[in-house]
Amino acid sequence: MDIEQQLEQVSAEREQFVTRIFWLGLEIALLFAIPLVAAILIGLRIGGNAVWIGLPIAFVLSWVLVIIRYRKISKKMTLLDEKVRTLRKKVEEKEQ
Repeated sequence: MDIEQQLEQVSAEREQFVTRIFWLGLEIALLFAIPLVAAILIGLRIGGNAVWIGLPIAFVLSWVLVIIRYRKISKKMTLLDEKVRTLRKKVEEKEQ
């Protein structure tokens, strides 16, 4: 594989990474927005100070959802890193 092909491949990978980051940011925004809107609507429906009680609950719920999402992504990245390490070892053993 020559340098131009490697450059094209790296550029394509970078573009995919940027797209993934954008969608992940949007997903995190939704993970905060959906519980917030639900807490406000439920609080308004109940009345009184329920909105103010629901907001901290929604905030904590949002962070729990973000942490769960982070752990899923982290687990996938760990598996991919392990595959890369294994493949690199095989390549090094083959070169020797």
